[in-house]
Amino acid sequence: MRSMWKGAISFGLVTIPVKLYTATEQRDVSFRQVHVKDGGRIHFRRVCSVDDEEVPYADVAKGYELPRPASTRAVDRPARDTSMAMRLPEVPPPSTTTLKSAMC
Repeated sequence: MRSMWKGAISFGLVTIPVKLYTATEQRDVSFRQVHVKDGGRIHFRRVCSVDDEEVPYADVAKGYELPRPASTRAVDRPARDTSMAMRLPEVPPPSTTTLKSAMC
């Protein structure tokens, strides 16, 4: 097999030759979450915290937390429903402080 890169690592007077080879086979392992008692697969569902109903992906929007506890405001709808899109309010930029140094 032909190496795709050749080089050397040197430590003072000692030089070690290095060759880089491509991978010969894929060795990925994919894990799943399973129920310990019966081995059933665990699924993740989009469930509303208010009414405990499953929400279709088309009804999911991005939002941000308001200062009051447990309140969220939707700010963006999926691209196919742009008529109901809301924009983020104007947020002032963070204040900056300029430091001045006095040289003696």
